[in-house]
Amino acid sequence: MAFPIHKSFFLLEDVAITSAAVESDVHNMQQAGDLDHSKARLKVYVTEDFTSGTAPTLTAKVMDSADGTTFADALVGPDVALADLKKNKRIFNVPLPNDLRQYWKVVVTPSAAMTAGKVTAVYGEGQE
Repeated sequence: MAFPIHKSFFLLEDVAITSAAVESDVHNMQQAGDLDHSKARLKVYVTEDFTSGTAPTLTAKVMDSADGTTFADALVGPDVALADLKKNKRIFNVPLPNDLRQYWKVVVTPSAAMTAGKVTAVYGEGQE
């Protein structure tokens, strides 16, 4: 039985990214593949312009796990160039796959140090 998502929820909210990856909390789907993701999307967008002394990129991805401990990449977004990391820019906008394993999280990683910049990740309906 599938349970549709009726609300959006924040996975990361206005989180600063400087030199290391940031991760959302781990989400437990109760039963792997039991949610209907057909109407829901994961959206990661920039909430504060990124700056850096070099030319790094930023990559968002979804990782999943069967046991909540060992995670692997499930979906990986493109490397987004510093010039495109401006406020309100969507850097990831995808439905989650129906075969996503029971535990999942969002990870956003810079390729090099940033001096400023923030992101927000939201999951739910109407996130096109």
